[in-house]
Amino acid sequence: MRKALLIGAVAISLASLAACEFSTGSNEDQREERAEADDEKREQAESREFVNSRDNARSDSLREHYVDFRFDYPEVWTITPQPNDGTAQNYVRIASPLIDGYESYAFHVGSAYGTGDGDADRAQFELLLPQVSAQFGANFNDYRVTSSGAQRLGEHDTLGWRFEANGPGIGDSAPVDIHGRGDILLPPGATRGVLIVTLATSRQGEVTSADELGNSGVIADIFDSFRLD
Repeated sequence: MRKALLIGAVAISLASLAACEFSTGSNEDQREERAEADDEKREQAESREFVNSRDNARSDSLREHYVDFRFDYPEVWTITPQPNDGTAQNYVRIASPLIDGYESYAFHVGSAYGTGDGDADRAQFELLLPQVSAQFGANFNDYRVTSSGAQRLGEHDTLGWRFEANGPGIGDSAPVDIHGRGDILLPPGATRGVLIVTLATSRQGEVTSADELGNSGVIADIFDSFRLD
């Protein structure tokens, strides 16, 4: 029997959260960032729906293991363009506006796949989880896993990990704390699912630890709306 494997959003770097061009940003740049953040708070209740399509599968792996899914996200957030050179690891990445050089939140959906044997797949994922979380953490400063195992993402049972990390200040801004979690969502008996990685930085005020990520606020709303078709 083919072993269950997973691929997806495991090559996310600290740089993907930060706008490096802001390293010498002016005061006006930072005022614009704060204005965007204020707009985000005011428009948080307004959302739009992301519906996956095969146009978003921009690598061989994503095409081979394509799966339909959908979720709602704040209208003020933006979708990060994925590369067209065959190296894409996510179907989609969305993020909130910058505040002092860093995004407050980022949400990535890549792919996960298995054999269709629910028990065997879960056992294999449990074995792979330390390797995946370690590979992911190589891209962050002071990365540390805080928990690992069964999790809940909206109405879905998942297997994953939570972690803390940090990053340097951009320009005159303070360093940033990063709270994150990864979730493997592969329904029992299914051969295709998703790997979701969610990040929150200390530029926002809702989440103060990885353990809180997804329990309330905007991320909880995204999780509650997530549907795997």
